[in-house]
Amino acid sequence: MRRDSLGPRPLHRPVAIRSHSFTVAGTSPGYGRGVAPNASQIRGAQGERCALAHYERLGFRLIERNHRARFGEIDLIVADATTLVFVEVKTRLAGGLDPLLSLTPSKRRRVRRLAAAWLANHPDRPRAPAVRIDAVAVVLDGGGALVSLEQFEDVA
Repeated sequence: MRRDSLGPRPLHRPVAIRSHSFTVAGTSPGYGRGVAPNASQIRGAQGERCALAHYERLGFRLIERNHRARFGEIDLIVADATTLVFVEVKTRLAGGLDPLLSLTPSKRRRVRRLAAAWLANHPDRPRAPAVRIDAVAVVLDGGGALVSLEQFEDVA
């Protein structure tokens, strides 16, 4: 059946998908979907590794990394004996804008919504008396070395 140019458009168009396996040394796979990571994604993954190392030094253990839902992603979920923490990591290059400027009120609402959905969908999760949402601002130099890391507790 022929569709004229003014008629209704189909809801879905078939798309050719190419599958490539691509992993940058030191980063987790997950860029996948046939697309190589860009510099911002590589920097973001490096910032997440720095934030995770920070929480591990504080005695937390990783529960999940890069949890995706239809309305966003939680960068890190960590826990210790008393607290389950959802972590939003913001990474920038030195000399650029403050990483926390991108943590807008709408982003905070989205992170709260993601955390609530994760809690509802994971009955086998670690039980802790406290749950909070943290932000971690990571600043890297041009070579990828850590310049600063600031942790902000209970931001959302």
